[in-house]
Amino acid sequence: QEFRHLSQTSTCQTSWSPDSKVLAYGNSPDSENSGIFLATLQTGADTRLTTAPSGSVDGDPAFSPKGDQLAFLRSTSATSRDLFITSIPDHRERRLTFLNARLESPQWTADGKRIIFCLNPTQFIGERSLFSIDVTGGKPKRLPFISSDAATPAISLSGNELGYVAASLDANVWKVSLNTTSNANRRFEQPAQP
Repeated sequence: QEFRHLSQTSTCQTSWSPDSKVLAYGNSPDSENSGIFLATLQTGADTRLTTAPSGSVDGDPAFSPKGDQLAFLRSTSATSRDLFITSIPDHRERRLTFLNARLESPQWTADGKRIIFCLNPTQFIGERSLFSIDVTGGKPKRLPFISSDAATPAISLSGNELGYVAASLDANVWKVSLNTTSNANRRFEQPAQP
């Protein structure tokens, strides 16, 4: 199998079309604005789907279940991103969120009616949440059944399962001797639970 180098400045997120014939990726070609590109694997042709305004970066593409639309994030800075949808046939863009916040990992629900994404307000573990927004627009709603840190959503093909990453902080108690010159720190271990 021959591999082809698609991008040197990708946003590192890719998405396969439902028929597995097209790969969407973000790219910032030299001397051009950033955008989402579609690589047709059979022909080797690359097509620009979006063109970000100067100073912005398009990335994190996600094909809709039917393959006729693509969700993506447009960044105006490292901490300001919003969710957009573009139609594949006519390249019409529509902005879905106006949060100007650190959004990540858009994923379509299996019925194509909503997009779930991560909101990471401070980039600290423990503060990320998953939100859902209707593809017609409106106000994003926090998923109520996730009460702690949640990121990187993944929806099953059947549409009835949601996987996500949740990180937790591992708090420990340490003691340091103040009476010696030793810098050896010791952690108090909890006994194993039966």
